[in-house]
Amino acid sequence: CSPDYGPPSTLASIDLYPAVSPDGAWLVYSRYGAELAPGLYRIRLGAGEDEPTLLLPAEAIADWSPDGKALALQVGLQVFRYDFAAGTLTPLTDVGLNTTPVWSPDGRILAFASNGDDNYRPPDLWLMQPDGSAKRRVPLPDEPRDEMSDMDWSPAGDRLVSPSSRGLFLT
Repeated sequence: CSPDYGPPSTLASIDLYPAVSPDGAWLVYSRYGAELAPGLYRIRLGAGEDEPTLLLPAEAIADWSPDGKALALQVGLQVFRYDFAAGTLTPLTDVGLNTTPVWSPDGRILAFASNGDDNYRPPDLWLMQPDGSAKRRVPLPDEPRDEMSDMDWSPAGDRLVSPSSRGLFLT
């Protein structure tokens, strides 16, 4: 027996994947539901009654660049860069499963999980320049891995950690 949640139109909006800008002034998040069109939104924090601005009409997981001028985004199975000044969305990957991009503390490298276009292989750690160039796989021990997501850099930018059902991976 499954619970009865009522008709879909009665569901409230759901906000997911919040990310606060480095200066603490902005919030981006993905929204689903009836109040606003689904998509990636930005709103100024502490601004009172400001309405959220739709940045992208799709679900996205975002990570702010350290200078706050761009976002690294997972949209579907690919990684993109959103530039606030130009208002542009640039694809950084185009094949395979590519997820959860995170900026290095100095803004010079993006780390992300990718299966490198091998749908039978679990994701590995990859690095690239913020413009999508110089992609390289980082060999990690203990293959096969079942997943790689929610990575985070050390403050010095010399190590990455990622959770998995087998424990934490630390580079």
